[in-house]
Amino acid sequence: MWKVTKFAIAGGVGFTIDFLFTWLFREQIGLNQYAANGIGFSMAVLNNFYLNKFWTFNNKSSVSLQFGYFIFFSLVGLALNTFLLFCFVHYCKLNFYLSKCLAIGLVFIWNFLVNNFITFKDQ
Repeated sequence: MWKVTKFAIAGGVGFTIDFLFTWLFREQIGLNQYAANGIGFSMAVLNNFYLNKFWTFNNKSSVSLQFGYFIFFSLVGLALNTFLLFCFVHYCKLNFYLSKCLAIGLVFIWNFLVNNFITFKDQ
């Protein structure tokens, strides 16, 4: 349970980074909302890799192999996130940022499972 809590805290930091960059690129720079979402998500992924590797899972294995797995699973997570975001905005007619929160919450489950059991599993 402590791993899930730490993962959630690291995710909260990532969530903040994700929203900050999404808002910056969507509202201030004027990028398309899905491109801005991708940038926010990507910035959070970089942060979350290091927080999860060294704090959540306290893992000493090879950084390069784990980073490869982390990026791959994050890209799958990004695809899920974008698909859910699109569905919530276009089909459910929800606010973009509320939709983003819902998508992040659902993708959190995917992220924890693959990172706990594959990326950072004890060797």
